[in-house]
Amino acid sequence: MTDELRPGDRISTGVPTLDSYLGGGFVPGGVYLLTGDVGTGKTLLAHQTAFRNAPAGGTIVYVTVYTETHTRLFAHLRPFTFFSMDAVGEQLQYFNAYNIWRQGGYAGLLELIQPILIRQRATLLIVDGLPLHHPNQDPAAMDDFLHHLQAYSEMVQCTALILTPPLRVDPSPLGVLLVDGVLTLSKQARAGHLERWVSVTKWRGSIYEGSPLPFVITADGLEVSGPAGAAPES
Repeated sequence: MTDELRPGDRISTGVPTLDSYLGGGFVPGGVYLLTGDVGTGKTLLAHQTAFRNAPAGGTIVYVTVYTETHTRLFAHLRPFTFFSMDAVGEQLQYFNAYNIWRQGGYAGLLELIQPILIRQRATLLIVDGLPLHHPNQDPAAMDDFLHHLQAYSEMVQCTALILTPPLRVDPSPLGVLLVDGVLTLSKQARAGHLERWVSVTKWRGSIYEGSPLPFVITADGLEVSGPAGAAPES
């Protein structure tokens, strides 16, 4: 990891304004959390990132935990202009890890992911719908997962994007201290309409302004604007 990476060395989020805000996007080999309540747009942004980077070479591994089935996921993505079913099974490889996580927790999930990244020569890993706590494991299990994933991702130079619920639980995983960035999506009804915001609480290797950015969801996916107004209360 280095603060001297240029924007062109980064991995794009698939949203130009957001890339600019983040100094070019994700640092290769870094581990990032994308957090937010249900329906805020996490899965949509993750897929914009995936399809933006699919033509760049390597394979994108998309692992689902607590999400809808892959068939329903693709059906919901089809209306968006960035989605292409032709890339699924080729540049984008999908894996369902629900049963593995339920039975083996975070350690089982890590055992699934590590050989897949090597076998697929993955450059981007997305884990969608990962709970912050496992009902039968020590609360620190999530911290251990993030710690080991960070070390492994850096070693194989595969950027990891982990989609989780909001971090306002008590206690929040201490592993967030290890990750390279935390991006939060939120929404709130205000003055008779729905407002959506993306905010950054941590982004290593970049100088960024802390103001949240408003965004809307269109046929092209998330469209982010510059800072305007006050963000919703968390």
